Amino acid sequence: TFEASEKKIAEDAVCFIAEKSGGFPYLVQLLGYEVWESHKSKISLKDAKKGVAKAETYIGSSLIELIIQDLSPVDKEFVYGLAKIKTPAKIGALISRIGFDSNKLNQYRRRLNREGIVYSPERGYIDFVIPYMKEYLNAGA
Repeated sequence: TFEASEKKIAEDAVCFIAEKSGGFPYLVQLLGYEVWESHKSKISLKDAKKGVAKAETYIGSSLIELIIQDLSPVDKEFVYGLAKIKTPAKIGALISRIGFDSNKLNQYRRRLNREGIVYSPERGYIDFVIPYMKEYLNAGA
């Protein structure tokens, strides 16, 4: 969008937005929109940081709350438990935190993986797919 317009954006600003979005399409759009709205013809890293900071104030209500409200009580127990430990988390640490046996944990892990909420960055570990989710869940707890 920036390239197709008359607005120019610094390469370090593009990299910053991409990094903060975690590659999550909705966040690329949301963060990019807030940066775009600076109405400047040349957007610097400083401008990008301001736009991203503005977007971060409502990522929870515009994205994460919508996801959380559709989860079952057990799904919520799983994601809130994951938010409380260092991520990527060892499966064993999550089992200890939330008290599920390994079969129950794997059932809900697979389900939340299909929903695009968690993933396994490597065998035996689990993490959130959605940037800011862990921080938002911990802020509300």
